[in-house]
Amino acid sequence: MLEDRTTLKVGWGKVLKNIIDGNFKGDLYVTNPKNDEIQGVKSYRNLNDLPEVDLAIIGIAAKYCT
Repeated sequence: MLEDRTTLKVGWGKVLKNIIDGNFKGDLYVTNPKNDEIQGVKSYRNLNDLPEVDLAIIGIAAKYCT
């Protein structure tokens, strides 16, 4: 699905689990203002602390998509 490069995941849940379970080999960065770790991946609380990435996947709860 994804090349082994650098991916940023904003939000979490099934998408992050699928990336991890799919044996993604690139660097994976997660951001969440309330957690230091999500599903075993270091989570950055501030977007400004993240390194440059090749791809960002942004996940939000469906209830906010109306």
